[in-house]
Amino acid sequence: MKSLNVKNKLGSTHLMDPKTDLFLTVPQGFRLYAATGRFWIGGHQDSGEYLHIERISSRDNIPTILAEGDLDMYLATKNHAEKLSDKLSGVWVSGTIGRNDIMGYLIKVEYSKTDSYLVLVARVKSDTIGSEKSLAIEIGQAMIK
Repeated sequence: MKSLNVKNKLGSTHLMDPKTDLFLTVPQGFRLYAATGRFWIGGHQDSGEYLHIERISSRDNIPTILAEGDLDMYLATKNHAEKLSDKLSGVWVSGTIGRNDIMGYLIKVEYSKTDSYLVLVARVKSDTIGSEKSLAIEIGQAMIK
């Protein structure tokens, strides 16, 4: 099995994807901590929200099972994807990251004819739903500007 070549980006507020020429500044308070060239992992420095951005083929839909142990993540959709705009669709997800039960919102951003991005904003499960959906949409909209 090929090992991941993870490059630590200690506290970076910018995502740069040379394959698609995407340059993105993440919302205030968020930082990206690791990247492989196809996905970026980070979170919010105060609220504990998790951020995962991954480049996928534009042909791919939002999968029902998102991760089955990859990066110590087990995630599945909670309902059907909703169309948010011409280039954005999203769905609520739940599962585990590490040993934490999480819930979050995942969007697919149709960036170009060949490349799209999945953006996941999640937090440890609680009785209240936070700003995961609006943050994921904010990031997605910034990608397509």
